[in-house]
Amino acid sequence: MFDPITSALIASSPPLAGLDLDALPKKLTEAFTDIVAARIRLRGAQGEAASAELATALAEVRRLAAAHEAFVALLPERENRRAAAFVAASAHQVCLLGEESEGERLASYVDGSGVASEISATLLFLVAEAHADAAESAKRMRIDREENSPVERALLLAIKLLALGRLRDASRLPVPTLDMELESPELAVQSLLLELLKGVRNTAARLLLRIDADTGGVQPASDFFTA
Repeated sequence: MFDPITSALIASSPPLAGLDLDALPKKLTEAFTDIVAARIRLRGAQGEAASAELATALAEVRRLAAAHEAFVALLPERENRRAAAFVAASAHQVCLLGEESEGERLASYVDGSGVASEISATLLFLVAEAHADAAESAKRMRIDREENSPVERALLLAIKLLALGRLRDASRLPVPTLDMELESPELAVQSLLLELLKGVRNTAARLLLRIDADTGGVQPASDFFTA
């Protein structure tokens, strides 16, 4: 599943108690294989046992994804942040395969309680500078007019365009207006998503600049992400 260069990158990820880093590429590959096997068995007479095995495999991979994602989010100065991002993204991809077999996947989402696996994988692959993998993950994002709010749809599209390298399109996306009739908790979530959208748009705009980013006249995306 992983070539020697990628395996070396994974093995350089942050150490965790009880986790053999040298065996981590193999562990991720085995998790992928186990989930594929469980998906096949779910269609047969052993569906109940396969479902239990699938749940166990997913739980382990989700813990792996969460732990490495925490390193990426909370410790941006770590030397092995790129490796942690790649491990977390790969684990999210394995989770996505399992979620598809469970029939849970509908529209992609980012809300007050969580983020869809394909979105997490896309962003983490970008952090890991694995741009081809980020683009492939972005293609799996599903944006639905009924399931996603206008602000959420715009944010998801911005992330997708950014990962696909369509920077100009991402930077020019219109910014939706907040629905001020929403209840306070939901309004707060939508306000956060709106700031994230502005940050993604500005990230794309700054990447398009051919002059020094500090003098390009485009507001830093960090102003929106850290506000």
